[in-house]
Amino acid sequence: MLGLLLVSFDNGESLKPKSFWKLTIEKDRFKFSSAHMTLFADGTKEALHGHNYTVRLDVVLSDSSLAQTISFSVFKELLGPLCEAWDERILLATANSRTSCQTKDGSLEAIVCDKRYVFPADEVVCLNVENITSELLASELASRLVEALTKAGYWGDKLASGVANPIQGMELHIIETAGQGASFTVMRV
Repeated sequence: MLGLLLVSFDNGESLKPKSFWKLTIEKDRFKFSSAHMTLFADGTKEALHGHNYTVRLDVVLSDSSLAQTISFSVFKELLGPLCEAWDERILLATANSRTSCQTKDGSLEAIVCDKRYVFPADEVVCLNVENITSELLASELASRLVEALTKAGYWGDKLASGVANPIQGMELHIIETAGQGASFTVMRV
């Protein structure tokens, strides 16, 4: 798919349109079923509940030449384990003043908005985010994917082959239910 981005200025002038390609990765296996509680500014929270989240990744490329071709499998192999790590888990946000967690004897005790919960520790993923929302899950998963792409040699200025990296950025979508979700965009350049 060829995309077109037109940049315009307040005075009505515009730059030459910039073209790009977009890879879309959306497979049934890129999903996770997790329980969570969303916190609100007034000190209240939702009851513990779950979603069958699905994930879609759009990768923006500046070039699709043979030398700069990147296989879909690169993204699929990195995204799959990230989704699996959150599958069938309770997700807790720990970067806020209303949540505290401690682990003891294989259990995780969480105090969330003054309510006490005890879970098997191996069934909980504590995320260093302020809240568990689709927006913040998209941001966190995108950050983890950037880290994995960096380690695999796909997020720097050049690919392992020495050619310029065509990846300009990516948008990661988290859909919590049909027609409802959020996305996070991160640009490499």
